[in-house]
Amino acid sequence: MFSILLFICAINDSSQPVIIYVVRHAEKQADQADPDLSEKGHERVRKLNRLLREIELDGVISSQFLRTRRTAEPIASMHQLPVEIIAAEDQAKLVDRLESPGKTLLVVGHSNTIPQIIQALGCSCSPIDDQDYDNLFVLILTADTCRSQKLRFYVD
Repeated sequence: MFSILLFICAINDSSQPVIIYVVRHAEKQADQADPDLSEKGHERVRKLNRLLREIELDGVISSQFLRTRRTAEPIASMHQLPVEIIAAEDQAKLVDRLESPGKTLLVVGHSNTIPQIIQALGCSCSPIDDQDYDNLFVLILTADTCRSQKLRFYVD
């Protein structure tokens, strides 16, 4: 949490930035058409919930899939927010939604969509391995810049 605050405080911009937390859904059960979270996935959601507990979110956005919704729902509930569903394939709509000055948002996505979303917002992002669930990206968008920080959060 401390590194998130340091990163955000380092931004010295008089405009109203958009702060976006981007996370991949937690671990899923064995391959199925639309799998739920595994036990380790539920554990990761609890850890993410603790990590974001003190962040004042204005919105929580998820794709339509069960694993992303199950990752987003407890966090949204803790913040008394609904989960806004935007289809994973509708990245243009998501990017438009994320350009909301003064807002702090959480996006729960997928290993194959997160890099594209981050790049569409103007930051760089390397591909995410299909077995990697430990990343929390913090983006700060201003009128003319995108700054990002990749943090790791592990589950034992």
